[in-house]
Amino acid sequence: MSRLAVALMAAWVAAVLLWSPAAAGPDRSARYAQVVAHPDDDLLFMNPDLLSSVRSGAETSTIYLTSGESDVRPPEPYAASRRAGSRAAFAAMAGVADEWDRRAVQPVPGVFAEEDRLRAQPSVRLVL
Repeated sequence: MSRLAVALMAAWVAAVLLWSPAAAGPDRSARYAQVVAHPDDDLLFMNPDLLSSVRSGAETSTIYLTSGESDVRPPEPYAASRRAGSRAAFAAMAGVADEWDRRAVQPVPGVFAEEDRLRAQPSVRLVL
């Protein structure tokens, strides 16, 4: 799949996720979504805006295109540790326990992802 196709698919997935019914949260009028290449890109390049959106209770969705594991062997443990780090960082920003509800999603036919929602603040969503 070309880079352009991946970027277009990511934008479409972000739009679908952003306009899905909002999770319960104090600020139901604001919604934020970011599409980033890897876990930690959002933390490095979207802050302090990301921190503000999480703390406000606004619907905050981050879509990761990859875990950056393409040149690491074996890739699975590395990807899992980066994803766990992102979950821990978002829980810390929200000031709640690092406990997530995780489920498989299929935003478009043939494309599968994992959707994680922060249990104590379900307005925080990560798509991996």
